[in-house]
Amino acid sequence: DGGACRSALADLADRFKASSELDLQQRALEALNLLDAGATDPGLFEDVLPYDASLEDPLDGVVTQGADGSRNADDALGFLDRFVASALAAGAAPYQKPAADSDDDDDDDADDAAGGLKFEAYAEPAKPAPRQAPPTSYPMDESTANDAAIAAAMQEKEYADAG
Repeated sequence: DGGACRSALADLADRFKASSELDLQQRALEALNLLDAGATDPGLFEDVLPYDASLEDPLDGVVTQGADGSRNADDALGFLDRFVASALAAGAAPYQKPAADSDDDDDDDADDAAGGLKFEAYAEPAKPAPRQAPPTSYPMDESTANDAAIAAAMQEKEYADAG
């Protein structure tokens, strides 16, 4: 019903026209302007906001329903009959409906042998061996008294390696 939709839109737009969110406020004011303009031009709403059929089921009216409520999609796919016939004539295998899958886990061994899914836990990974820091040729101790000597020795080594 268009009147109920316009009424609900007007209520929401009035609620959000003073919102601190500028994007929401702008949309609310645009909706109010559209409602005001739509009052004088009845076809404006349909022109600006056309009916959106994307939520409709494209197979309604084309597909029949069986006695059990199931849908027969073959009715809507009749245009593919020639394509299927030519594929079958060219040697394609006919379609086989999948067998009903039971919830029994009796065939787990057959799935594993045929490359199916593995449900057993994998082995726990080995923990890496602890690493030790490589020995250094620089004197290391708790005091900072020899920091200048260490820095000088490192600089000398860098210059020697670079040259």
